[in-house]
Amino acid sequence: MGKIAHIIFVSALILSIAWFIAQPGYEPVITFLFGFAGLIGAQFVKRTGDVTKKIPLASHSFSEAEKEILVYAADSGEIRILKVNAFGDWVRCGQDKNFFSQTDLAFNAKYLEAFERLCQKGLVRHQSGILYRLTGTGFDVARRLKNQSNPQ
Repeated sequence: MGKIAHIIFVSALILSIAWFIAQPGYEPVITFLFGFAGLIGAQFVKRTGDVTKKIPLASHSFSEAEKEILVYAADSGEIRILKVNAFGDWVRCGQDKNFFSQTDLAFNAKYLEAFERLCQKGLVRHQSGILYRLTGTGFDVARRLKNQSNPQ
């Protein structure tokens, strides 16, 4: 069992025991178990880093195609991968922005590849069928990019 899985298992076990022995007179035991579970959680965050920290925009390098996809998806968070047998797959952001060309299939491939890199970076997640959505971090990055390109 990996270290993270082990930590999660032990924490869950401790919290389960505390839950089931919640009888009058066991308060010191419960306090100890919850304190121990908190200590384990603190050690996990110390080793892995705070997962709630925002990823600085500067730490990402984005192609122009990746930036365009993020900016057009910034409002709804929706990205679809559509397909027509004659032209292959292409990317649609929101309800109306298609990265598609009937005459230049390389254009379609460029944006599909950019979309795949955004998935690899953890900024886009598959929802169901053809629908993908920005992750929480994806929304943060997309909205910051959109604000940079359209300052208010």
